[in-house]
Amino acid sequence: IRAASAMTRGRIGAVVLAVTIALGAGSFVATHFRMSSALSEMLPSVDDQRLARVAAQLADSELSRTMIFVVAANDGAAARAASMRLEAGLHGDPEVAWVQSGADDSFGAAFYALYHPHRFALMSDQPEQALPPRLDAGGLAKAATALTQQLRLPTAPLVAKLAPADPWLTFSALLARMEAARPAGLALVDGRFMTTDGRHAVVFAATRHGPMDADAQAPLQDRITALVASLAPATVQRSGIHRHALAARSQIQADVQRISIASTIGILALFAIVFRSLGLLGLALLPLAGGVLLALAATLALFGRVHGVTLTFGATLIGVCLDYPLHLFNHHLLAAGGGGGGGGGGSRRRAVWRGL
Repeated sequence: IRAASAMTRGRIGAVVLAVTIALGAGSFVATHFRMSSALSEMLPSVDDQRLARVAAQLADSELSRTMIFVVAANDGAAARAASMRLEAGLHGDPEVAWVQSGADDSFGAAFYALYHPHRFALMSDQPEQALPPRLDAGGLAKAATALTQQLRLPTAPLVAKLAPADPWLTFSALLARMEAARPAGLALVDGRFMTTDGRHAVVFAATRHGPMDADAQAPLQDRITALVASLAPATVQRSGIHRHALAARSQIQADVQRISIASTIGILALFAIVFRSLGLLGLALLPLAGGVLLALAATLALFGRVHGVTLTFGATLIGVCLDYPLHLFNHHLLAAGGGGGGGGGGSRRRAVWRGL
């Protein structure tokens, strides 16, 4: 009796100790949990990590956060009117950082302030070959002749302002080069961006959060969809990473939910058929939950955070631990049915302990 009583107290103590450790680990995880999703942390090479950080910055750049809207209507005037309503709606959205539907009044001054101080550095992309002929006596004479011809044109007042600081008219040449390199298909009509056929108005907008931030982008895309519907009969085509990222996220979530539901139903059916008890499933999950909790607490204690990939793969791989309680349940039920020998739960546990 004393031996049985001591064994019972030992079991109770072990249970209390396990519960105490689990509660302590749970409290630590709850107060220190921090998850990272940076791809660079999963790369072993320093160069790979640097490239991954650059890629992450590009994925969250202003370019990737920009959306393009092309508004079509019966004619150009109707398209411009619909684009104005679209622009007004986007301006009022807290997630939209900026909207541009035409050349800003300050664009010319900003362009001049940015490029004019560097006009001589931008005279040629091959200065060693191109500049010496332009700076010798013959080249200077040609530059003087070209300047004289420009001063005879209707644009002479503007040229006269630029010539004292830029007698080679390098800034004008830079403008011509940039205009030639400008992509075709976009023009200004009444101060607003239009396609060259004059039938479609174009609006640019950028979001405050990155396109991969689904929590911010999903409500925004719903509001944009409602705004676009309110522009009927005008139609709107839109492009941007945001919608593709949300579609991919929805598809992945649907796949995961479908697989999870199917696998859960399969596990429940197997437990019901083999063990005649779903309660054993909850009991079998206790070691898995404890393993995940303790491993998570150890990772947070050592590294301060856990990577999302680590958490996903770790929780998946530790599922192999389910084999051990199933091994014990098999022996327990076989013994109870007369096929695995007599004795209580303790003797059966001792019989399979080495295998466990």
